[in-house]
Amino acid sequence: MRHILAGLGLFILAAGAVPAAGQTVSLAGTWKLNVKESDNPNEKLRAALEKGPTVVDGMREGRGRPSTGAGRLDRPESGSSNAAAASAGGAAAMRSGPFGRVMRPSPQIIVVQTDTSIVISDDASLPVILFLDGRKVEEPLPGAESMVTTAKWKDGKLTVERKLGSTGSIREVFTIDPAKHRLTVEAKLTNAQLQGSIDIRRVYDAGN
Repeated sequence: MRHILAGLGLFILAAGAVPAAGQTVSLAGTWKLNVKESDNPNEKLRAALEKGPTVVDGMREGRGRPSTGAGRLDRPESGSSNAAAASAGGAAAMRSGPFGRVMRPSPQIIVVQTDTSIVISDDASLPVILFLDGRKVEEPLPGAESMVTTAKWKDGKLTVERKLGSTGSIREVFTIDPAKHRLTVEAKLTNAQLQGSIDIRRVYDAGN
């Protein structure tokens, strides 16, 4: 309840602020996830984990050939256990916390928009409040680090950046297709325990 009241207080303050520059479209409305047109987050995560870390394959045979992929680790005493631990840790981190909203998207979201802010609500978690003037908003994470969020308009697209300290980052770009009445969200997730990043596309149809 305390978090909800605090969020509503921030939203009220935002409504009286200076309008954000460059805002040209509205994301407001009820949006239903189009599963067929969207990426499957679990498949994307599985593909990233299967790439695995680069290790030395066949050193005991003297080949010294580098290889990638968890299925080709041939040094269980040093490589396989570490890779398995890293994969398990990375998978757990990607399915929880701020990453969870992308990895387990709600079937429906409601977007309320003003000149200065956007509030995104679903049935699974607290509303997300975004300020559209590019300011940095810091929120505590479990542990000693914080999440820093910025949101800004550019070329009719809303870009939201979330820095998660040493854990990683989330970048989401929101666009509207007025002809198809669709909202598309292109997300790029990085995690310190994974190799590279994961790109996940979500498509929403306008609800009734």
